[in-house]
Amino acid sequence: MIEQLEELSWRHRVFYFNAIDNIMAPEYTEKIFGRLAAANSDIQLHYEIRPNFSRAQLGRMQRGGLYSVQPGVESFSTNILKIMRKLSTGMRNLELVKWCTYYGINNLYNILVRFPGETAADYRLQTEIVTRAHHFQPPYAIVRARADRGSPMYSEPASQSIVRLTPAACYRYIFPPGRFDLTRVSYYFEHEMENTVPDSDYYELFDRVAEWQERWEKGPRPYLRYRKAWSTIVIEDGRERRRRQYQYSDEQAALYEYCADARTLKEINNRFGEESWISGALEEFTSENLMLFLDGRYLSLALPENPHFDPALIPDETRKSNIAQPAVTTQQGIGA
Repeated sequence: MIEQLEELSWRHRVFYFNAIDNIMAPEYTEKIFGRLAAANSDIQLHYEIRPNFSRAQLGRMQRGGLYSVQPGVESFSTNILKIMRKLSTGMRNLELVKWCTYYGINNLYNILVRFPGETAADYRLQTEIVTRAHHFQPPYAIVRARADRGSPMYSEPASQSIVRLTPAACYRYIFPPGRFDLTRVSYYFEHEMENTVPDSDYYELFDRVAEWQERWEKGPRPYLRYRKAWSTIVIEDGRERRRRQYQYSDEQAALYEYCADARTLKEINNRFGEESWISGALEEFTSENLMLFLDGRYLSLALPENPHFDPALIPDETRKSNIAQPAVTTQQGIGA
């Protein structure tokens, strides 16, 4: 592949490439992007990926020229993802969107609705997530799922509660009447589905996503970010019209950084010990919408200002020394 990229760049003097309809192999993290980074290459690549890449992997690939991805996100509801037979969770998808935003990787994801077995709670949950996380890059679209040829809705309509599956109306104008069997040549289909929520249950999520997209397109873009001194972090919240600042130090600051990647309570207790202050800190972070609890995991929502952020590089002895003093918490409103 590297030889092909080199040949095409030499022949056509181009450095941007799109891999079309090919999901990137996980080993490309080092085999391709690691080698491109080591060569200080200016080649830039777009790839379709699964949403199971970690923050560290995304960072390494971005340094090697990954500038754009099309991941199979499609929902922040784990229940809907299970119905879609996706091997992912709502939290895992949100983490991918978070770190793509941080590394400046253009993320061409969408959100799909209307699946058999969905509930109104699935869409209320996603509306809450969008309200808290609209400082991340928005989806390029939110639409009802289609029964395209090859999809489970097409190949297994009964299991998907589909009661009518007909070729899309446009094909009647494309193909001469009577000469083709449209059920065999069509790619797009119209369908009716049972066991779904009414359209009205989608409306609020559609509205919130539209507002999210508009703020990113027209600006000013919302933000939630933090800067760090030695053992203190200052969080700047510009997601809403009224801007706020929060300041945390010592163990609370260390906890917030540790949850930059989603953590279970067990992982948190293993890291910091089963201390009484932990539950209060997590409650404060979530109540102020600085952290999200989803699928049994806590995720800090603020993006680091530091362009080289890596919590794994913080020495254990530094973390331990940072919890000697009481934590300080302040909140400040800025303007209206």
